[in-house]
Amino acid sequence: MGDNDRAIADYNTAIELNPKYAPAYARRGWAFISKDDLTRAEADLDKALDLSPGDDYAVRGRAEVYQRQNKPVPETLSTGLHFDKFRRLMEQPGAEAPAQEGHP
Repeated sequence: MGDNDRAIADYNTAIELNPKYAPAYARRGWAFISKDDLTRAEADLDKALDLSPGDDYAVRGRAEVYQRQNKPVPETLSTGLHFDKFRRLMEQPGAEAPAQEGHP
């Protein structure tokens, strides 16, 4: 809803109630991404992945942090499309998204 500070406060409460609730860490991580607080986002997303390895939401968040830090996204954080490679392709002048078989 755009109120990241309130969302972070709510996730803090959820984490206090259940420190092993991975979705709260992942969602708080995304709220920190929205605030450009990449250090806290990275820590929360790593914690979410520790608690729930392979969680898609946390994986995508962790890849987003890498991208915003201009670091290559490790293959282990890719969900099928290597985000860093795609970003580099799109940054080339006149680049278009690569078409997939069966898709225009």
